Amino acid sequence: GLATEAEARRLFADCEPGAIPPLGRAYGLEVIWDESLGRQPRIYFEAGDHQDLIRVSRTDFGRLIGEARHGCFSRHL
Repeated sequence: GLATEAEARRLFADCEPGAIPPLGRAYGLEVIWDESLGRQPRIYFEAGDHQDLIRVSRTDFGRLIGEARHGCFSRHL
């Protein structure tokens, strides 16, 4: 199930409340990503707050997520 707000605050204590970092491996979490991300030239994600973004190339994103599980579970409308 999804983490409660209190659990997220405890787990991501170095982030602003409500800002969930996309790189779960840094927090010992399993990561699952959608394969559509791998087709994007650049990927943007929150930097632990609600003001800053981090931009990475597709190649760097692949290095960051490593061997994480992935699949096709989103769709473009």
